[in-house]
Amino acid sequence: MIRSRKENSKGVLDYFVISAFLGIITGYGAHTVFLGAFITSVLFLLFSFKKPYIYFLTPVLGCLIADMNSTLGGKSETLFALIFVSSIFILIFSFVNFKFKDNKTSIKGFCLGSYISLIILSVPLIIGKKTFSTLSLLFMGNGLFSDINEGAFVFALLTVGFYYYLNKIKSKVISPSFFAVILSSAVAVIYKTNLPSLKEGYENFQYIVNADFGNFHKLLFFGILLSAAFIYTNRVNLKLASDKSYKKNNIIQGISNMVCSMTGSIPSVIIPSCDNKNKESYITIFQILFFVILFTLYPQLTDKIPLSTVAAMFFVKGLEYIKTSFNSIIKKNRSQKAIFITCLLTSLYNITLGLILCLVIVLILNIRKLSHEKN
Repeated sequence: MIRSRKENSKGVLDYFVISAFLGIITGYGAHTVFLGAFITSVLFLLFSFKKPYIYFLTPVLGCLIADMNSTLGGKSETLFALIFVSSIFILIFSFVNFKFKDNKTSIKGFCLGSYISLIILSVPLIIGKKTFSTLSLLFMGNGLFSDINEGAFVFALLTVGFYYYLNKIKSKVISPSFFAVILSSAVAVIYKTNLPSLKEGYENFQYIVNADFGNFHKLLFFGILLSAAFIYTNRVNLKLASDKSYKKNNIIQGISNMVCSMTGSIPSVIIPSCDNKNKESYITIFQILFFVILFTLYPQLTDKIPLSTVAAMFFVKGLEYIKTSFNSIIKKNRSQKAIFITCLLTSLYNITLGLILCLVIVLILNIRKLSHEKN
């Protein structure tokens, strides 16, 4: 699909809200995600001249990284050690010629469970409470709906209202989610509100971190799983863009993960949003660089963006994704529906366990395929 420069710009702005929310969920601020997106974009532009794409962290990968890091101890040192280990395995696997048949039904169930988890995790932010990186942490304590911040909730509703109004315009330039957040933030500045802001997590941000490889066995296991998730995500998105340069992209992805782990940022993956001349890549990089500068050099500006506005937008976008996913599975047969529901419930309970289940299902299907071919 060929997109104009304006549509490409809209794609970057669309992912602003998602990336900002994922940065908060991981606990290290939106700047870690934007810096990772910038690093990934630059590396892919330098080493891959075939087709330009937008590079951002996806909700599923963001949720997976947060869950794995929470299991490892939830520190920045373990987070970036995990990303570094994943980079090593991505580079190793990029030289292995895998020919496998995936199971889209199990993957959809896994992804949907992740989205539902993130939607539930966005609720505390919408009502002005603190963020939680996993569902198990969410339901601990004094209760989800105690001490609601009415102001945060009002601005969340205002953002949703702006979004649906802007969505009616059907513009190829205006990003409804981005401008809904900006308009709500402008109202918040005018009324001088004191609400939890997007600056949360900034104090945890470090350009260079000392990775903690203490729990080596868990780190190794999670690193392999995370590398598989990155490789599969890129493979799916490259297929959507009719691009078969899997090996080259995996090598660049591995280098990107390694550089991000050394700079205290969270790596991004390919989002197939444009298929134009390479000059469009420069537009994308400069836009992401703008957000990097905004979140690192001028953190006081991010203090003006209420956290509930970003969470509300992700909540709405997540519901739209859920609706689409359920509609696509209605026509499936009983066995496929059973796989879908099993993977959904498993990833909803524990996203890492959901990923393991998906990999097991894919492995079983490929073993059966090989046995049939031999017979």
